[in-house]
Amino acid sequence: MAVSVTVILLMLVYSLSAYPTGAPVAKCGDMTPGHGTKNDITNSPYTVTASRTTFKAGDSMTVTVSGTGGATFKGFFLQARLNGTIIGSFSNLSPTNSTKTITCATANDAATHADRTIKNTITATWTAPRGLLSTTGNMVFVSTVVTDFDTVWIQVPSTALTYEADGTGGAGNIAGMGSIVLTLLSALLVQLIN
Repeated sequence: MAVSVTVILLMLVYSLSAYPTGAPVAKCGDMTPGHGTKNDITNSPYTVTASRTTFKAGDSMTVTVSGTGGATFKGFFLQARLNGTIIGSFSNLSPTNSTKTITCATANDAATHADRTIKNTITATWTAPRGLLSTTGNMVFVSTVVTDFDTVWIQVPSTALTYEADGTGGAGNIAGMGSIVLTLLSALLVQLIN
């Protein structure tokens, strides 16, 4: 009887450490599932790519997580990070039935699997947040990829994307606003002198 209870408890713990319907919010920070061997990402059979090499506030682009050489996967957890902070939002995930977004800090700022179906590629549209005033450093997309329960690749990175400061709500707009303020102050000064 004690052996049966022990086996049942072990099976319960084992099954709870896997996430067949996607990564939970509790894993947003380290993106590490509670199972599998963590592999050296330099040898990863998976790539994370973006359709652009630069971004600015409000921009959208396609992000792809894919297996190379026929590599498939069952799970993934995708985020955009700028200096370690999760930014932006995901939408238009494909395949639609086996992917979904979750909210780590802001709405839809991460994407994950919705089931254990075998995938070779997933795509998503990522949109940069509006109101980025300025930034230093580059942004990368990172994805944890789960080949199977025993094989996990933690935070596979994309190539870094460079920030352009003249986007919607970006630093270029702030500079434009400064120019308007200076013009108004100059006009006011002229009125006061005359």
